[in-house]
Amino acid sequence: MEAQLARLARKDEQQIPVLEIQGDRGFWVSMQWTIIGVFQSHLGRMYAVPNRTINRGAEHLALFELPHLTVSDHNSMDALISRKKILVAIRSLRAPKTPDSDDLPAEFYHRYVDTVADKLLGVYHKAF
Repeated sequence: MEAQLARLARKDEQQIPVLEIQGDRGFWVSMQWTIIGVFQSHLGRMYAVPNRTINRGAEHLALFELPHLTVSDHNSMDALISRKKILVAIRSLRAPKTPDSDDLPAEFYHRYVDTVADKLLGVYHKAF
């Protein structure tokens, strides 16, 4: 079990097990769960975001006059996409543009508007 401890890779791709490591309080530890805990603690400190950085971000955002959504705007954005909205969007496509990377021109969408609208409605309801 000790051989299955955390391993370090060297330049020649050989792996050497870490059998013991010095913990946060200066003591040497050799049990697998303790070694893992030391690594987790070290990585947690290494990648921790100091509170002062977060506070500076909040102070910076307070300098701007950010727009707010009204309740009706919020409800409109949160509502399900309707077939009617999809039809309006398809009919507003201008030829000969391709609205997406599928390389299908707007004429395709105009010609098969009912079929495409039903398929898109199903996709949107599953996605959102």
